[in-house]
Amino acid sequence: LAPSLRVEAVALAPQLDRLILVGVDPAPYQELYRLELANGAFLNQPDTIALPMPLALKYGLNTGDRVSLAIGSRRVTLTLSGRLKADQRLAALNELNVAYVPLATAQHLAGMPGQIDRIAVALRPAADIEEVRFDLAHRLGPNLAVARATSSTPTVSIIVIQSGLVMVGAMMLVAAAFVIMNAFAMSVTARTQEIGALRAVGMTRRQVADLVLVEALLVGLIGVVGGWLAGLGLAWTAMTMLGVLPAATFIVPWWGVAISGSLGLGVTLVGALQPALRAGRVSALTALRPLSQLTETSWYSRHGGQAGLLLLALVLPALAAIALLLKPTFLPALSVTILGEMALLTATILLLPALINPLANLGRPLLVRWRI
Repeated sequence: LAPSLRVEAVALAPQLDRLILVGVDPAPYQELYRLELANGAFLNQPDTIALPMPLALKYGLNTGDRVSLAIGSRRVTLTLSGRLKADQRLAALNELNVAYVPLATAQHLAGMPGQIDRIAVALRPAADIEEVRFDLAHRLGPNLAVARATSSTPTVSIIVIQSGLVMVGAMMLVAAAFVIMNAFAMSVTARTQEIGALRAVGMTRRQVADLVLVEALLVGLIGVVGGWLAGLGLAWTAMTMLGVLPAATFIVPWWGVAISGSLGLGVTLVGALQPALRAGRVSALTALRPLSQLTETSWYSRHGGQAGLLLLALVLPALAAIALLLKPTFLPALSVTILGEMALLTATILLLPALINPLANLGRPLLVRWRI
């Protein structure tokens, strides 16, 4: 059992926003709700208070600072024992002004000794929830309400936001792979005669392709190390500017470092794979041909625009029809949205070769006039 009392108080020093105080018995309440702390402890002393991290950061409050509260003529001064991590649910935005104090402190401020307005009850896993609710309602009478606590699973809004962030990250990875592929394709094209000369002196196709992939691996390693340093520096700077450090510990999860490094190297190698295979197909006679005769068009250049138009004409209207006519529930609708975004991104990449020349023709007169 975890009894509690919720009251509204005014903060005198410092002058905070309106505070909703939840007076609790610390040990059973923490055991039941498992509140996560960014730093400090949860009401480890009688005259203490625990604030949500956004509110503490807004007013520059760290553990050990003093907070004076008042309700009418009753006043108390409490020590900030810990700062609570911000809840991940969007519904919790309305709870950012909720602070926790010992139950006796809330009762004293409210002028209601021994008063509580809520008791949280945890049931055994095998308990029948409806039966317990009916039994409690019968025992407590009509003046008290028995309600089931909401589930702690992520809300729909959080699922949508997290899915959107995943899609944005996936799009950025695809765009990065495309840029890397173009960069190495241009590099291979510029070195076609050099590669032909290497083939003439005995280098095999596999060795030529491996040479390009090793270059991509070195470039990827440099990018990964630079990304690690830049990311850690930005995180440290942001936490310092927000006042989180040094009260909170700066921890870098090993799995985050490993995943980011693996993704960086993987995207680089995938982007360089097609130029590496094309470099391996260069013959020894290429070194003897004039540079003007070395232009080669790939399937992507010849047919990419047609494939992109076909994708736009078939897949996207089909997904839109599914969304409008079938009106799927949340998870199927989210899947359709993700497929539509991926199809749109793929169609855009396929259409680029067909768009480059028309766009260049439109911009060339303006560039010529500007240069003249």
